[in-house]
Amino acid sequence: MSRRLRYEDYIHSDRWRQKREHALRHYRGRCLICGELGADSVHHATYIHLGQERMHELAPMHELCHDAVTEVREALKDSSGVGGLRQRVAARAPRWDLEAEA
Repeated sequence: MSRRLRYEDYIHSDRWRQKREHALRHYRGRCLICGELGADSVHHATYIHLGQERMHELAPMHELCHDAVTEVREALKDSSGVGGLRQRVAARAPRWDLEAEA
């Protein structure tokens, strides 16, 4: 079985849902990116212990903060680099007026 399939199976399991809820409670619902309350997503800082994650490997985040972290990680791996990041973020979150902020 491929690692990707294993991840997909795990992320939809009751075991992950329990771990996710535990992480959200542990960090009291605070997003570790923006610091605000109301985190609704949990990011894996590493996949080394997938299925047996340690609490410091899990980071609660708002969905938009999680998307931004994912975009940065992908941009660093992608040949377009960080230069293409603004366009990809704008495409996923069109309500942000990135040109006005530039």
